Amino acid sequence: MKIVRGNTLPDYSLLSMNAGSAEIDGYQHHEKWQYKPIMGVNVEDILGEDILNISSDDFERALKRISDSKLLPSLFNLERTFDDSTTVLINTMTEAVALLNQEEYKKYKTISLAPDYHDKTIVQLFLLGLLTKADDSELFKLDVIRNRSAFASSDAINITIYPTQECNARCFYCFENGENRKPMTYETAEKVVEYITGNVTVSDEVVFRWFGGEPLVGDHIIDYITANVDKHFNGGLKFSSIITTNGFNISDDLIKKAKEKWHAKKFHVTIDGYGSEHDRRKNYYDKSVNAYQKLLSDISKLISAGIFVVCRFNLDKKNINQLDDILNDLKQFKDSDLFYIHTTTLRRPPHAPLEDYILAQDYDWAYDMIWRKMYAYGFYKGIKHILPLRLRGNCLACVMNEVLINSEGNLFKCLQHTTEESHKVGDCTTGVVFNQNYLDWLDVSIKRPQCQKCAYLPMCSGGCKQYWYENRPEISPCAREKTYFNTLTELIHEWVTCGEIKMRSK
Repeated sequence: MKIVRGNTLPDYSLLSMNAGSAEIDGYQHHEKWQYKPIMGVNVEDILGEDILNISSDDFERALKRISDSKLLPSLFNLERTFDDSTTVLINTMTEAVALLNQEEYKKYKTISLAPDYHDKTIVQLFLLGLLTKADDSELFKLDVIRNRSAFASSDAINITIYPTQECNARCFYCFENGENRKPMTYETAEKVVEYITGNVTVSDEVVFRWFGGEPLVGDHIIDYITANVDKHFNGGLKFSSIITTNGFNISDDLIKKAKEKWHAKKFHVTIDGYGSEHDRRKNYYDKSVNAYQKLLSDISKLISAGIFVVCRFNLDKKNINQLDDILNDLKQFKDSDLFYIHTTTLRRPPHAPLEDYILAQDYDWAYDMIWRKMYAYGFYKGIKHILPLRLRGNCLACVMNEVLINSEGNLFKCLQHTTEESHKVGDCTTGVVFNQNYLDWLDVSIKRPQCQKCAYLPMCSGGCKQYWYENRPEISPCAREKTYFNTLTELIHEWVTCGEIKMRSK
């Protein structure tokens, strides 16, 4: 057996309310402002551990834990057997990944027939969570993760703010197309400051997530809110900023004040294609600037300033063939600890031609191509970059210590609903109202029978509520790994057996 990744699930003890927190999750290692780990950034490779070296003490302790219980395969196991008779096993709850030979796999599959468990393979499968005790409820542990995230989180308070819902670009795919694009006034900004200072304490940690529209069009509002919140607490409040931006308004002066005044930790930027294709898709009102080249320069400046950059690629069938050119331009950042590429497929806007978009049935070939290129260009150096992660918490919309404030000072829970009166959960004057909207978002129970029985449940916690609400067949609320499982397992197998992942020969 080769352990690709060990068991990362904390040993939950209801005697300690700290059980399951980020501090004792040995695989998370992130600061509070990050909220969730990023694949390849907060994690380490554990490839190559030989389970036969398990110590006698660990072996005996495991047998005592099993005691008289019956072992059975976990509810959350995924498996695939290859032509060489090895099997990749993944547990989506413990995040354990292992490659079993034929004999080991037989012990796993016939565990119900085992006369006893005095076997190192069986004990290791138990320690990885691939085998579990029949009287030990895995679903309850998952409920603990969801409910603590929703109601008893030790993470920072997350406040998403729209300093404006205006934008200097006209991206055809934007989910806010057709919405009311209003800038935040100073009068509203004052109410935002009053709401924040009235609802947090100096002992809290706050993350401001600046969104829009294009938030940097309203950078004066960001200045006003951060300065006045800081002033209220006499500089004693620990806060940081994360900015989601198209990057057009980034400048040397803005980077300086973002770092010093907004306490910026991270910028999210997007690339929509190579060179002129990026500019065409962004469709900026100001066409005098080579926006693609400017963005490359700005990424370099942000990294030099010590600010983490997440660069998102929005891919469809029309621009995925430009990925080589984009990666070649970005390889100057591949060794930086402050740079991460997030490759994703563009969500199809309503009524757009299906044939232009990478849909669920295309994910296997698309992610095979994407990941192999990421390895080829040196952005991925270990298997950790593609291994699936369970959700450490819920979507930010589904936790109590998060709120979204739109440019008019109204409170919401989800980025997809920031102008509709029917989705409000309050405003900066009244505060949060525990109306039905709020209760629906904070209901983190798993109600759908198909979700309760799904091996991918720890990765999605029942899927995106907004996507369930939209009920569009081409947009699945489920974990994407469900659709590219073949590619995922093939690359894991290739990495373990060959020691590397290569581009496919043409």
